[in-house]
Amino acid sequence: MNPDSSEAPRLKTHFRQQTREAILAAAESTIAEVGVAAARMEDIASSAGVAVGTVYNYFKDRQQLVTALVDLRRAELIDRVDAALTCKEQNSFEDRLHAFVHACLSHFDQHRALFSLMVQEESEIQHNTGAKLSMVRALNVRIEQLLAHDGATGRFQIESKLLPALLFGLLRGVILQSLLGADRDSLTDQVAPLTQFFLRGAGYS
Repeated sequence: MNPDSSEAPRLKTHFRQQTREAILAAAESTIAEVGVAAARMEDIASSAGVAVGTVYNYFKDRQQLVTALVDLRRAELIDRVDAALTCKEQNSFEDRLHAFVHACLSHFDQHRALFSLMVQEESEIQHNTGAKLSMVRALNVRIEQLLAHDGATGRFQIESKLLPALLFGLLRGVILQSLLGADRDSLTDQVAPLTQFFLRGAGYS
């Protein structure tokens, strides 16, 4: 068997994945610049350095492309959170909490324009409620796992069942204030204040 024949499918798959990622990245930058309604497939193709027909080979229309982009960023967020929570260097609950908050805020910071549009525009992005609900559920599951680590919930003075909602609410509030407001400071600047407010406000000791 010719060794080159087994390598060709892998190279083709790798090339297709790279092309898809380039199209999605171009879509995000184009949407951030002009909004979803004004983002044309031709402009996205030009930004990605491919023919418009190539874009349609991957995505049948703009709505499918936007949905794929939101799904990708959601999956990346969960992967980033999981990596932070499983890092062996995060031994204490406080370390794991800090890593979790940092993972969330840094991801939203990195994709600020896209997530700003998600909360502001009535567009194809708003129709992707399944992905948004999936992201909320996935984050809540990880918050519950975080709070269960080494019996951390027993060290809080308030009722334990309120803790996931409290932490999620703090995260959501900080993110929305940054995305919707005029303040463009890095969200990661809020990691330490948010974690300390959660710990002290919930009576962690």
